[in-house]
Amino acid sequence: MNTRKHTKTLVSAAIVIILSICIIAGQTFALFTSKDSVNIAITAGKVNVTANIDENSLKVFSKDVEQTATDVDGKKLFENSGTASFDQDANLVLDRVTPGDKATFNIVVTNNSNVDVIYRVKWDVQGELANALVKTVDTVEITSNTSDWAEWDITTGYVKTLALSVELPLEIVDTYQEKTATISYAVEFAQANADLPDEWDGTIDTAWYTDNPDATEYTLSTAEQLAGLSALVNNTATFAEDANITLPVTFAGKTVYLDEDVDLFLEDENGECVSFDPIGYGYDIYFEGTFDGQGHTISNLYQNGWDLGLSYSTEGGGLFASVKNATIKNLNIDNAEIVMECIDMGIVAGYSYGDCLYENITVTNSVISNYNRYTGGVVGEVNGTQTFKNVDIIDSTVSALWGTPDAAVGGIVGGKWGNATLTFEDCDVKIEIDAFNDVVANYQYYNYRLAGMLIGNTEEATDGVATASFLTATNCTVTYGDWMNYTYCEFEHLGAGSYNGPGEWKFARIQAGYGYDGLDMNHTHGTDESHEELLVFDQIFGGDKGIRGGKAHPGVTVNYPAGYENN
Repeated sequence: MNTRKHTKTLVSAAIVIILSICIIAGQTFALFTSKDSVNIAITAGKVNVTANIDENSLKVFSKDVEQTATDVDGKKLFENSGTASFDQDANLVLDRVTPGDKATFNIVVTNNSNVDVIYRVKWDVQGELANALVKTVDTVEITSNTSDWAEWDITTGYVKTLALSVELPLEIVDTYQEKTATISYAVEFAQANADLPDEWDGTIDTAWYTDNPDATEYTLSTAEQLAGLSALVNNTATFAEDANITLPVTFAGKTVYLDEDVDLFLEDENGECVSFDPIGYGYDIYFEGTFDGQGHTISNLYQNGWDLGLSYSTEGGGLFASVKNATIKNLNIDNAEIVMECIDMGIVAGYSYGDCLYENITVTNSVISNYNRYTGGVVGEVNGTQTFKNVDIIDSTVSALWGTPDAAVGGIVGGKWGNATLTFEDCDVKIEIDAFNDVVANYQYYNYRLAGMLIGNTEEATDGVATASFLTATNCTVTYGDWMNYTYCEFEHLGAGSYNGPGEWKFARIQAGYGYDGLDMNHTHGTDESHEELLVFDQIFGGDKGIRGGKAHPGVTVNYPAGYENN
């Protein structure tokens, strides 16, 4: 988990630099947006900041040696013929970078405020190179997504130059070739005497509800209040004897608004991440209202099923454990990490029953992993009428760690139960499905079973192929990555001692990661087998034993990576 401090920004001048590394085709991004002056009603003072990028400051380096050559278009050339340049909209574009390439540039900020000002640098990193890039501000490497607040000189007309750099380190291996990344930087300013809340300390605030339990609308703005919502729904909140509060609170007929970005990052005294309790319980305690994020972001949601005591039970995992006849909309979730064992879970909701709407939701940079049961990038298990409008899950991973027969994983929905009816409209899925069988008797027969880029288990098949007649899809996109070309080998020592007797469970996936760590194992090969047996993951709906996964559906556009091999 990244360490991110949630700090209320009362006023900001935002400089947004987009760097798309490798192939760039017809992309335009807003480089920099700011207001010459911003008035705030905290004191009689005024925060007045302007910012500009210095296009003449662009320099490029290869292996720490500055490169001064340019191509015929005036673009700066790296040693290996890659380029760096600003386009007509002042976007910085890096093309064909290789390990050891670095670009540096300056942002010039002028402070004309008449009160003390503080500032910080924020950024958002997305894409396949996200974990490989080294980013610095004023030579200080940035390892989290938000720097600490720093003081600013109050002198009118004071000019400060911020030096930014992005580098692809030399030690990057070949697996990062032809990958891309998008990095957005922002410089934010606030009045120095603003009330900037500290990092969440794990406390719970329910006063927003208990002060007016009969209200139909509530507004949350802190992690403490979001934790209070969980306690109210889960029947774990405590009150004075005369409070006259009945638990659990389902919020049926009520709307809960999120009025600020909320950072759920929390560490214990040993530096370990602390889990956020899911909102709801599972089969019998639901959130039944409307949760409107108003476009705000919940970041660093962390849940560990073992830490929470959730294992082999009916509880759910995710921001919401269980919802019923609910609406969740206008919400972003970034950098979530959820891992559990035998719990239905999704990054937004574990269970979703009745008539539910998910609208304008974006999940980014997140990982959800399960040892069993239904797991979805958005929702784990669905039943009833479920509508997903403008729901995107990007640059994230959905995993079934062991690939057991009861594990179903899907990019949007893990699986359906009963007579579910689903609608996907304007949904975008660009993730990695890390669902595989560690060891199986016949990998071609088992294939990837209940795993799909859209739905893990559809509970139906036509002519031996998984289908989803209950799904209506409109203008949806699925984008695969290079990860889809999984390979398997037969490992000698896996054949003996398995509970099915010698010869069973002999095949294992070669890729390092969950399970086995690469090729340091005793190999044998079956008759007519090559060294590596390619088994491409190419299915939007999961199959089952002897049932192939479904590859297509009306209203769904499927994009494959360059060099895609179909087995």
